[in-house]
Amino acid sequence: MVRSDILRKRYAKRRIDGIIHDNLASVSKSLGPQQALERLLVYVPNRTDLLSPMPLGGEPSWTRAAYFFKGLVALAHNQAHWLRDVSTWKTTGESPRRQFGSLARHLLADHAVPNFMDLVWFIDPSKEARRKQKWFRHIGRGGGINGTDIPVRLTKLMVHHFMHAPDHYTVEEAFRWGQVRGFGGEPALVHAVNSTRLARDFDHEAYRAKVIEFFVHQAELVIGHVELVGPIVEYLRFQKHFYKLEPPLPEKRKAVIRLLEQVAKWQPPTRATSSTPSIRWDSMGIKGLKYDETQRWSHRTWTIRELLDSNELVMEGRVMRHCVARYVGRCAKQRSSIWSMTCYSCLEPVGNGIPWSYR
Repeated sequence: MVRSDILRKRYAKRRIDGIIHDNLASVSKSLGPQQALERLLVYVPNRTDLLSPMPLGGEPSWTRAAYFFKGLVALAHNQAHWLRDVSTWKTTGESPRRQFGSLARHLLADHAVPNFMDLVWFIDPSKEARRKQKWFRHIGRGGGINGTDIPVRLTKLMVHHFMHAPDHYTVEEAFRWGQVRGFGGEPALVHAVNSTRLARDFDHEAYRAKVIEFFVHQAELVIGHVELVGPIVEYLRFQKHFYKLEPPLPEKRKAVIRLLEQVAKWQPPTRATSSTPSIRWDSMGIKGLKYDETQRWSHRTWTIRELLDSNELVMEGRVMRHCVARYVGRCAKQRSSIWSMTCYSCLEPVGNGIPWSYR
């Protein structure tokens, strides 16, 4: 072995030892987790190579060990829920991830847990990480995923597909796998959906489930334009976020084709509305209006609402191509009040891929 290889191995070992030392210090205030982590460090290195330096994918050789050590720390923090001691664990699986998964199931599960759930142990410590680790424990005790505080509503069929999601999926991607497959969609559509923000965001989930069902019902057209799945999601999100309404989803083939054409032409504004507007002001106290107009062959929803932050004024100006954004200062000082009237038609998208909006 050349000297450079020896130095790299020594450096990697020092990095791993430093990571272990720092984490032992971080759990020292909790006697249970500290003792659990110490026991893991006694048995895991003797039975696996999880904490050994090993090059992987061009990364430094110590990064893989640091990754799996993060999982051991998470298991130690769940020591109060251990069903068995680590000393009775018999290693199964050839790959490091399978070995870690067998350890997690030995400690916390009496029933089968999907392999993709292993990823919950490698999330940075947070409330969300503890929440997902609780899902792992719940399934491992024989409970159904619907018995937890998941952000989606799954039917029994969707739960079945969720439990059989691909091993490399995150939990969020597995939720979408269960939904799409439960609605009758094909794996190709799941992959398209999971390439969008739907695999990460679960706000307004009732409407997002409708969007997923729309994709499934129109799979023949959508799969033929799979590159538009992401733009459709962004198009609908922009309308919902900016216009404060749920855009109608077309059902007829011609309307769906027109939607695809509109989305293909639509360009999202360069300055999208942010979650923290630069300037926000109070309402003038005048109530807005929402009016549903139903005719024989169509349904329209009209709204009139006050714009209450600078981003909304900017977006309104870009959509309508006028200078309303110049009134930010006057609105902030309560000298002016700017309102937007919009119309949604359930027949087809109108305008340039954006609902009618005029003042």
